[in-house]
Order: sequence, then structure tokens, then C-alpha cells
Amino acid sequence: MNTIYAREDHLGADEYMDVVAKSGLNRPIEDRGRIERMLAHANLILTARQDGRLVGVARSLTDFCFCCYLSDLAVDKACQGQGIGKRLIEETRTAAGGAQTTTLLLSAPTAMSFYQGLYLLRTLVNLCNARTQKLSTSLELSVGCSCLIKRVFTSYCKWFGCSRATNVCT
Repeated sequence: MNTIYAREDHLGADEYMDVVAKSGLNRPIEDRGRIERMLAHANLILTARQDGRLVGVARSLTDFCFCCYLSDLAVDKACQGQGIGKRLIEETRTAAGGAQTTTLLLSAPTAMSFYQGLYLLRTLVNLCNARTQKLSTSLELSVGCSCLIKRVFTSYCKWFGCSRATNVCT
């Protein structure tokens, strides 16, 4: 099936709520007002459509030159496995400023195999190692890190072959 990718600055709440529900992504789709505010304040929304029907969305906040937080990546379960999520990430990175912009995406627990397939987690560990100047196989998160991030990195440190993980959170 032919998939059309586009930037949509004014995505409707109904379409967004429908694809999120069909994707299994946990978002407050029962609160339409909140969804409308989420969409209104996102400054980068990329979509995937098949025969005009929304089958995927990537909703982000970015400054278009240094960083991009890809808050929502949702693909209708009936369309997963077609490369739509991967392409939405690629389109987001390009639209947010390309290689000079860091794109941050925290995964839903149910999507970990998808991200592992894209090597995103290994990239995050490498970025973390470079940031803390720990070039060995250990992983260190500095003071002030989010405890959620601590748990994610601690959980996946073993998967990446890190010999130890040091986490100091406030």
C-alpha cells in the first residue's frame, strides 16, 4: 500500500485520537480538550496516510536547530511492520534540523523490540557515555537525572553489555 508522509500543522483531534487508540499508545484520548491543547502546542507533527486515512503520527516539540523531543510516535496496529514508524522518525529528524539536531524519544515499554531493531537504545547509551566521558562499557548518569531515565538505562544496561551502571539521581 502507498503511504504518504507529510508535515501537518493543524492535525484534527478526532484523527489523532483514532490513530492513538488503534496504536495502543497510552495518551489521554478520553480528554478531548487536553488532546486539542497537546496538538495546538506541538510545533512539529508528521503524519503517515494510506488512501487518505491517518495510519501514523509523530508529534514533537523542537527548536529546529539543537533539540527535538518526539513525544508521540503512534502507528495503527493494523499497519505496523510496514516501516511507517521508522520513516516517521526519519522525517521528524529531517524536519527538526537534520544531523545537527538531537532527537529524543522515550519509548513505551511495549515498543522496546521496535526501538532495539532501530539501534536507538544503543545510540542513547553511546550518547550518554560520550556526554559523561565514560568511553568504557560502563554507564553513568549524573546528578539531577530523572529517575525514570535511571530505571530505563539500568534496565537496558545489561542488554547492551555494560559491565556496571552507576546512577545518582536527586
